[in-house]
Amino acid sequence: MPPSDHPAAPGRTAAGPASAGRRPVGPAGPHPAAAAQDAGSGPPAADTGMPTVLSASAGPRTPGPLTSGPSEAAGPGPTGPAHPGPAHSGPASGPAGPGEPLLVAVGVRKSYRAGRSLGGRARVRAVDGVDLSVFAGETLGVVGESGCGKSTLARMLVGLERPDAGHVRYAGLDVATARGARRRELRRAVQMVFQDPLTSLNPRMPIIDVVAEPLDVHRLVRGAAARRDRVAELLEMVGLAPDMMRRFPHEFSGGQRQRIGIARALATEPRVIVCDEPVSALDVSVQAQVVNLLAELQQRLGIALVFIAHDLGVVRHVSHRVAVMYLGRVVELGPGAAVYREPAHPYTRALLSSVPVRHPSERGRPRIVLAGDPPSPVDPPAGCRFHTRCPIVQDVCRREEPVLRTPGGEAAETHVAACHFAGAPVLPTPAG
Repeated sequence: MPPSDHPAAPGRTAAGPASAGRRPVGPAGPHPAAAAQDAGSGPPAADTGMPTVLSASAGPRTPGPLTSGPSEAAGPGPTGPAHPGPAHSGPASGPAGPGEPLLVAVGVRKSYRAGRSLGGRARVRAVDGVDLSVFAGETLGVVGESGCGKSTLARMLVGLERPDAGHVRYAGLDVATARGARRRELRRAVQMVFQDPLTSLNPRMPIIDVVAEPLDVHRLVRGAAARRDRVAELLEMVGLAPDMMRRFPHEFSGGQRQRIGIARALATEPRVIVCDEPVSALDVSVQAQVVNLLAELQQRLGIALVFIAHDLGVVRHVSHRVAVMYLGRVVELGPGAAVYREPAHPYTRALLSSVPVRHPSERGRPRIVLAGDPPSPVDPPAGCRFHTRCPIVQDVCRREEPVLRTPGGEAAETHVAACHFAGAPVLPTPAG
């Protein structure tokens, strides 16, 4: 059991000596689609517990705080008074202009050589032609079954994997091919929070060195005192007491370790943070605390988030836009309220109907049960990749590959789905 946390140092503020001269930053405006989603929707309804489950029949939700039990983090946490964060000195390239995306993926593909059991020559198509854009100040949620390519896409967005085809650009810079000073700019601007908070932290390093490592690499502070004060500031930003910095990762709980990972990602003052299932390895009682922390940091610092998760309820609460992936491709993309209120793709509707209900009155609602397992990414089916499990499959689905279009059939950039019959009714299976 990790030791109990100590209270934060009294009288300490977020702006330590290492942050002298920084100015408070307000939240960056979200993508116009997100703004349209939020307008007129009012404050989010209060929940009566951690919303890890949601009803598919529930109305649209504006991204808002989740409710949870007592926080395990000491000091000013995500529910405490907000203090001004550091300004983005940021890379020299700076953020994109109004209406322009910060991070863009165009036609990215990534495959891996299969094991010897498949002959050694086959290729696993983890990501097979994905187009995404991330705008300043917004949260893009990415959901899908295990093995659909979400984590591979995340690693390509931050430059840990090089695409086989297509490209990923941040503010016009190619993430995969940039070198030298430009590469360093990209590393500062786009950071990642990993799924397992324990394995992502060096067990031999105290937390002060874990969080300060990006500061050392990018030479963002000078002197041991400034380094220590900046680490203390970052720990306070994520709701941890500064006197914890001399401890080692194994002395913290899972939620506290994930907060440390977030503090390390914030050290370079990034513009985009890619969160690869940041709450899936945490207890349910801790998930809401981490999600609320990310939402508060986004509002305070104007950071864009790519939030990857299996939990549709969490994604619904934090995302302005949602992308649904299936077998390496995006099958539906749109504002979060629209995707959850009127899902256009049969796969999205099946995902939403499979979510457990929270209220006994909803237990009799019909469900959409998909037959069989997802096809192998080594040999995906021709035409629509979902046609082997689709309840409304037609001959055209087996012959022609659909493109992302609105349910009405017109190309658009708002709510789109890769289905020949997007929006067509799906005959549900009665609940058993």
